[in-house]
Amino acid sequence: MSTQDSIKLSEIFKSLDVENAERKKMKKKTSLRRTFILLIISLLGTTALIVYAIYNPEDKLIEKLSVIWNIILLLMMYKNDMDDDY
Repeated sequence: MSTQDSIKLSEIFKSLDVENAERKKMKKKTSLRRTFILLIISLLGTTALIVYAIYNPEDKLIEKLSVIWNIILLLMMYKNDMDDDY
């Protein structure tokens, strides 16, 4: 193998490393964006449940709604965590 061939191969490997780093950076950015959106949704839903519970303390529906909301949050967090494993 000549010196020129080894230089070309090293340039190819460098470009592949750069592409891989850029791909990882984009995945991290989308993961952070998804986590931020999940945080906002969970805060809004929890706030709505708290406000409902304050204004309707004798209502038994709030207990069922809070259990359902917690299950939804756990599933969303689990899916988000599974998507982050790349």
